[in-house]
Amino acid sequence: MSKLVIWNPSASRAVGAQGVREDIERDPSVALHETSSHQEAVELARSADCDELIVAGGDGTVNSVINGLAQNPRDMPLAILPLGTGNDLCRSLCVSLDPATALLALPHAVNQQMDIVRIAAENASGDHTEMYFANVASGGNSQRVQELVSSEVKATWGAWSYLRCALPVLQDLRAFEVQLQLDDEPEETMHIWNVIFANGRTVAGGLPVDPRAQLNDGLLDVIIVLDGTPLDTAALTAEFFLGDYLEDKRVSFRQARRVRITSDPPLQILADGEALCGDSFELKIVPEAITVAVDPTCEAFVTDKSRT
Repeated sequence: MSKLVIWNPSASRAVGAQGVREDIERDPSVALHETSSHQEAVELARSADCDELIVAGGDGTVNSVINGLAQNPRDMPLAILPLGTGNDLCRSLCVSLDPATALLALPHAVNQQMDIVRIAAENASGDHTEMYFANVASGGNSQRVQELVSSEVKATWGAWSYLRCALPVLQDLRAFEVQLQLDDEPEETMHIWNVIFANGRTVAGGLPVDPRAQLNDGLLDVIIVLDGTPLDTAALTAEFFLGDYLEDKRVSFRQARRVRITSDPPLQILADGEALCGDSFELKIVPEAITVAVDPTCEAFVTDKSRT
C-alpha cells in the first residue's frame, strides 16, 4: 500500500513531533511532502496518486487537503495526524490529539464516508468565490473573535486563546439583519448575533458548538443566535460552556441541504479558518464526498441511514 503524507512544518506542534516524522520516514511505503502554503497543499491533495493520504497539520492544513480532494474525488481514505492548536475535525473523528498515538492507531482505523460543504460567496460586482469545508463555518460576532486570534496569541494561550479574545467582543456585540432561506422554504428575515453552519461538533479547540452533529447524515446544521440584551449575552455564554446552549430560546437550530443567506451589514464568513466576503452566500451539503479514517468508537456517523 502506497501512502502520501502531506506535512505542514509550520503547524504549531510540528517541531515537537519530529519523532513522529522520523517514524514515518522510516516506512518505505510512505512518501512525505512538506507544504508551505494553502494552495500547495490543495494541489498536493488534488494530484495525489496513492492508496492512502495522510495530512499532518492543523485544521487549516486539513481544510486545504479537503479542498484538493473535492476538486478531484477519489475513493482514497484520508487520515489526520493532529499538529495544530485546535484540531477540531480530529475531535469529531475521535482521532487521538497526540500525534504519536494517532500514528500508531492508523492500522486499526475504519473508513467512513463523510459529508463536506460547498460554500459560495458573491458580491454586488458579480465576483464569485467558492470553497469547501468539513467542520464549521460561522459569521457575525464569532468571526470577530477569530480575527483577534493571532498566531502569537495561539502560541501563548493554545485553545484558550479563543476564550481570551472573546471577552472584549462580548462587551460590544453587533446585530446583523439577515435574510435566510433553507432549501425551498420561504425566506425569513432575522436579527442575529451569530450564525453557525456546522458539519462537525467542536470549534476553537474543543468547544462544543454542535454536539449532536452527524458527519454523514446529508444535512447541514444551522445554528442562529438571535439578537438580545447584555443579560442574554451572559446567560448564553454560561450555557455555551456548560454545553446546553442549543436549548436556549434565543438559539434557533435548523437543518437543511442548501442554505442561502444575505446580511446587513455584510457578513464575513470563516469556513474552517478561511475567510469569504460577499453580499450573499450559498451553502450546499455534498453527501459522503470524502472517505476518512476514524476511530472505531466514533459516534459522529449515522449507522442506520434509514433514520435520516
